[in-house]
Amino acid sequence: KRHWYNVVLGISLFGVALTPHLDYPIWHYIFATTFFIGSVLSIGFSSNIAFRNFKFVVCGLVVLGLTLHFAFNFFSLLVAEWIGIVPISTHFIIKSVTK
Repeated sequence: KRHWYNVVLGISLFGVALTPHLDYPIWHYIFATTFFIGSVLSIGFSSNIAFRNFKFVVCGLVVLGLTLHFAFNFFSLLVAEWIGIVPISTHFIIKSVTK
């Protein structure tokens, strides 16, 4: 009840994994957009002040990875998504361990 948005993020990430972007581009991008924007908002607005700088780094890496792919085609979409998923996962792991 308290963190209902994590269910939405989990379903979105599941949707990203199940809808390859070449076969189901619209669904893949809907799920990916929901996951990445939702994760950045969740991390950015979380109330833990102790990890403020870490939260900025995580959000910055997500935005940087996706920007480098979509604006400059610097690397593949798979790499851009991994650049976004790794810091998000790390944030949630650290958040869970420190509680």
